Amino acid sequence: TKKETRTKKKANRKASMREIKKKMASIDVEIQNISTEECIYRDYRGRAVFDLMPYETKIVTLDDLLDVVSECKGYFGSYKIIIIDVIDDNDEFKIADIVEYLGLDEFYIGMGLPEEDYMDILLEDKELDEFEDIVESSNDDLVYAIAVSMVAKVKDEGYDDRGKMRLMTKRMPKLKDIFVKPNMIVELVK
Repeated sequence: TKKETRTKKKANRKASMREIKKKMASIDVEIQNISTEECIYRDYRGRAVFDLMPYETKIVTLDDLLDVVSECKGYFGSYKIIIIDVIDDNDEFKIADIVEYLGLDEFYIGMGLPEEDYMDILLEDKELDEFEDIVESSNDDLVYAIAVSMVAKVKDEGYDDRGKMRLMTKRMPKLKDIFVKPNMIVELVK
């Protein structure tokens, strides 16, 4: 029955979470800065866990990442940092497992599971209808992160996907002026 299936899945997830906790020392996670600004995190001892320029990646331990989530969950909530890979001895765990273990599920609902170069893939490779679904189902912080990346691409690379730009201006009307005059210096305000 459906209830038995749900109960089994729940038990499997709990077992998976226990397994992650046991193997935490041997699990590394690759993160990426998807914002257009530098992101730095120092632990309570002053050690730099990461210092990432825009779109840079770094491999950190799961233990360190757990500290980051505990102290600065906002890096994930404001879509500055995303998890793009999990490195463990037996390729046992997936990004979804680590996202759940860290309690970041809520931030990945509209976004789906991240891939390397998420913003590039989103802006360059996603079809318009898929892009629209992501933008419409995402919270304001993710839409803002997408907008910042899109504006940077417009200014730096001459990005010109009018369909996606139109969708973004519906969600963030202030973008219209930027897309019409990309060399204008306009600060995006949430």
